Amino acid sequence: TPQVFLCSNPGYDEEYGVNLIEGIAWTISEITFHIYGIKGKSHDNVIYHGEESSERFDEEIKDFQCGLRLNDFDGMSEVIYKSILLGQHPISRLYYPYITYVKDTTDLINALRDLKNKKEPNLVGREYWLEKAHRSL
Repeated sequence: TPQVFLCSNPGYDEEYGVNLIEGIAWTISEITFHIYGIKGKSHDNVIYHGEESSERFDEEIKDFQCGLRLNDFDGMSEVIYKSILLGQHPISRLYYPYITYVKDTTDLINALRDLKNKKEPNLVGREYWLEKAHRSL
C-alpha cells in the first residue's frame, strides 16, 4: 500500500490540497494519505498526525513512497526536497526535474495510482538534487 505524505498549516487546507485529498481519497483506497501539521479526524485511508517534531516527522516518512505538494505557487518545498532526497517519488503541481508534475485532478489521481508500479527508489532524481544542492554551497 503506497504511503503518501503532505503537510498543511491551520486555515490553509485548500491551498495545501487537504480538501482535494479528502475529496478523492475514497476513489484511490489503495493509497494511505498522511497529513501533517494540522489536526483532523482520521478515517479510512486518511490519517491526520497534527504537529510533529522534525525528528519524529523524518522518522515516520522515511519508508513512504511519496511526498505530495499541491500548492499552485511555491518555492522548492521541504516536502518535495525531503521526499526526493529519500529516493521517493514526489508529486507536485509545479514542474521540477525528476519529480512527477500534475496539472489537474485527473493527472494527480493517475500519478497516485501509478505509485504502486514504482518498485525502485528514485535514485536518479535523488542524485540530481544532491548534486544541485552541492553546487549551490
